[in-house]
Amino acid sequence: MRLCLFALLLTPLAACGGAMNERAADIAALDGDATAGGDLYQTNCSACHGADGQGTSQGPNIVEEVAEHSDESTISTILNGEDEMPAFEDTFTDQEAADLVAFLHTL
Repeated sequence: MRLCLFALLLTPLAACGGAMNERAADIAALDGDATAGGDLYQTNCSACHGADGQGTSQGPNIVEEVAEHSDESTISTILNGEDEMPAFEDTFTDQEAADLVAFLHTL
């Protein structure tokens, strides 16, 4: 009985994770506009990650982070947040997230 209840509790979590991974994959497939992404970066990210992406005392070097992870992983972090980084799931449209990732690749 306990195992069944545990499985029932995990099912919605797995579904959410799957939906988020699917959204990240869909966003990664979009053509991002690096110029538009740069504007989003300056407004939403540079205070913590620095204007050049090299990091500050508030956030890590995002240039290294992007180089070490897939676009889907980067998008998932943008949408969900990580550690002290807030989630931007309700802030960015899918196209804006694609634009931001396109800009990150220019750093």
